[in-house]
Amino acid sequence: MLRLLTKLDMAEINRLLDIEAGYSLFIANTLFSFGFTDGVHYWGIDSGHLRAMLMIVGDTATVYAEPGWKQEMELLAEPLNHAHISFVMGTEEVMQLLEPYCSKAILGYERHNFAELPKHRYRHIPAQKNCAIRRAMLRDAEALAQLYHNTDGYKQHTFAQTVEILQGRIVRMRVYAAEDSSGTIVSGAMTSAESPTAAMIGSVYTLPEARGRGYAGAVVSALCADLLRLALRPYLFYLIDNIAAEKVYKAIGFRDIGRWRVTFFES
Repeated sequence: MLRLLTKLDMAEINRLLDIEAGYSLFIANTLFSFGFTDGVHYWGIDSGHLRAMLMIVGDTATVYAEPGWKQEMELLAEPLNHAHISFVMGTEEVMQLLEPYCSKAILGYERHNFAELPKHRYRHIPAQKNCAIRRAMLRDAEALAQLYHNTDGYKQHTFAQTVEILQGRIVRMRVYAAEDSSGTIVSGAMTSAESPTAAMIGSVYTLPEARGRGYAGAVVSALCADLLRLALRPYLFYLIDNIAAEKVYKAIGFRDIGRWRVTFFES
């Protein structure tokens, strides 16, 4: 029932991942970008058809199961229990089925609302006066690093590493920035995963002293317009108690479709 997946399984993998393009987006992005390379492992529960997948990349993992599938989910815990994993993420329903079988000590959880933006719901948020919203280029990497360094998701990296990460995002994904009248990048947003049909938006951040001026809404709106123009449906997730983020995203037209959960393990 549980087996390591290979290139020969691509038809079944695509069938499974196409069921819910948002929830399976991180797995689809890794397959699309890196395929079956060293350091990336894909495990699957096969019951005549592929029903669930676990992807392990380095010390992180992502799980996805077709809607309503609850059988044998404990099998996916086996690869997790034998690997050095710092966190695993997936829908809250799937994570609740998986966690009781994880032998690792759980350090904590993050619970998020998961949202999508269908094209017909999109609403443009204009930039404020004396603010430029644009797609970032490689020459912006250091200025963006000034914005993101030591924020959530980048705290474990040096400034030079943050620059390098952002250079990769600029080249391989999409990064949008809001620039004030002084030329300072005060807000940013980017895609963290893309597939042929969908994109995940993340790293939405505004300098504390620049908040409340509409920068985040304008920069996320511009990024979404770019994605929708390319027929990529935008998705994102945000902490369930982040009322400010919810207000911004719903003003653009995002709607909540479920819950996302990240479970952290003790090292």
